[in-house]
Amino acid sequence: MVNYTNRMMTALEKSNYSMNVQVCDQNKRVIYFFAGMLGSCHDLTCLRWSSLWGRLGSAQLFDNGQYLLRDSGYIPLDRLVCSYKRTSGDMDKVDFNTCIVHARVGNEHFIEILKAR
Repeated sequence: MVNYTNRMMTALEKSNYSMNVQVCDQNKRVIYFFAGMLGSCHDLTCLRWSSLWGRLGSAQLFDNGQYLLRDSGYIPLDRLVCSYKRTSGDMDKVDFNTCIVHARVGNEHFIEILKAR
């Protein structure tokens, strides 16, 4: 499983150029990054400007069963899995979001490593 991380550095970087898109694997190794946009750019905008956007459906980029995990601020695609914005008490959606959150814990650790905290 591949985790996708996007510009979650610090508030000071909002008006500076930064690493906007980082992809890390379950072992917290960077396997892709995109830099050059302002830190204040929306996550999806940064993704669309990156070369990763055109390769999301590529068989060369993903093995079977591999996906990019993101929060609900994105649009779901074949290889981009997002959590539900509203679960409305639907236990299947609640369970799905819980699984996504647990899978993204390594992602959050990766961000903290980049921030050197």
